[in-house]
Amino acid sequence: MRVLRLCKIISAFALTLGSLLSQALAADPEPPLPEPIRDAFAQENVDPDGISLWIQEMGKEKPLVAYRPDAARVPASVIKVLTTFAALDILGPDFRWKTRVLRQGEVGGGRLDGDLYIEGGGDPHLLGESLWRILQSLRGRGIRHIEGDVVFDEDFFSLAQEDPGSFDERPYRSYNALPRSLLFNFSSTHFSFHPDSSAGKVVITTDPPLASDAVHNRLRLTAGACGGRHYRIRMRIEGEGLDRRVRFSGDYPASCGSHSFWRSTFDSQTLLQGAFRSLWSGLDASLAGGFRTGSVPDSATEVIVEASPPLVDLLRPINKFSNNVMSRQLLLTIGAHGGETPGTVDKGREVIREWLEARGIESAGLFLDNGSGLSRRTRITARTLGEILRAAHESPLMAEFVSSLPLLGVDGTLRRRLKNTRLAGRVHAKTGLIDDVRSLAGYLHGSDGRDFVVVVLHNQPGAHYGQGTRLQDALLRWLWSRSRPRS
Repeated sequence: MRVLRLCKIISAFALTLGSLLSQALAADPEPPLPEPIRDAFAQENVDPDGISLWIQEMGKEKPLVAYRPDAARVPASVIKVLTTFAALDILGPDFRWKTRVLRQGEVGGGRLDGDLYIEGGGDPHLLGESLWRILQSLRGRGIRHIEGDVVFDEDFFSLAQEDPGSFDERPYRSYNALPRSLLFNFSSTHFSFHPDSSAGKVVITTDPPLASDAVHNRLRLTAGACGGRHYRIRMRIEGEGLDRRVRFSGDYPASCGSHSFWRSTFDSQTLLQGAFRSLWSGLDASLAGGFRTGSVPDSATEVIVEASPPLVDLLRPINKFSNNVMSRQLLLTIGAHGGETPGTVDKGREVIREWLEARGIESAGLFLDNGSGLSRRTRITARTLGEILRAAHESPLMAEFVSSLPLLGVDGTLRRRLKNTRLAGRVHAKTGLIDDVRSLAGYLHGSDGRDFVVVVLHNQPGAHYGQGTRLQDALLRWLWSRSRPRS
């Protein structure tokens, strides 16, 4: 009996193995790499195991190039292709985030006898102009003095504790800013430095405005050549919250002229408090209380709703300039879609997974970490990215999505690439770059009118240097040469 049972097991295994082999033999093999691409691999010393390619002409079922298309790789910021197109399709191009302002207490004689609540709705583009409009509207509604506190409600998202320096130990870099329900000014400050030779000093200004003692200026205005611009500026952070101070020191040659940079030195609430006080007092209005975090009570009365620009307008800064915190806000908002508040990363991932499944897009190997690509845990295949790009091109929202991508040699992260070639203006693509990762995903519009999906996922030591860029440029040049009209 045991022998008979063993024979049946072996027979079943043989049938299964035979079936699998038959399927493998029947499946279409990957198209061979064209010789110019093989030459580019050799010239740039590309590790064949570290790269995946997907090139497909729109309207064609089979790819022109499919090299290791099912290897799950770190995509860096090209994952924003998934996050932004999913958001556009799920939320709609006219979706707007709403920041609500409510009061608890009566208004009379220009005085609010109670607290003012600002309820965050996840707006990724809440800037100083938005806050100014809110405060102007408050004045227009007869509120010139707030007797109570200004309370920030951040219940729209539920966020895990996170260290902003966990990715690369640079917590004050703006690309590491963390998402918030009430995100103000991207949780970043724009520092500007202006040499004033007549006064013999360097003037520092900030946007948004900060408290007068928040910035300590110890920069020395000097003569001589610029020689490296801002590398002479040293920045030191001290303290926490409202007690945080930024100290600048070092030599600043007048020949450097004006200079500026963004830094995430203060958290969103601290920036919002400082901007509120500055703008509110500038409107000849006053606040008796302070600032705190809390939930809007059911009995509160709505005063103002400040709506963001439409989603379709905000895709451009996300994709063209690879804004990480805005992309993270998108994923959380997708998670809160349909009233599923609070929005969470897990909810956002699940909604996108269901969206891919409904569209019939292969998602094997996909792991969407935070939606921005600033992660070494995120994984996606070239095939999946290619299918997403094809779905976007066939969508009624194609024009809105494609126009959000950087344009080769013209703008965004591709503005300097192949600038003075015939390819300039012919490629819309998202780029991705972190250490040892260089990626690209988008479209090439041939001179003969054909459109191609192009995906390059390159994970290899040193790929983020010139090697990765030169390889991408070689692939684009080769594809362009194929798309020219034939005489």
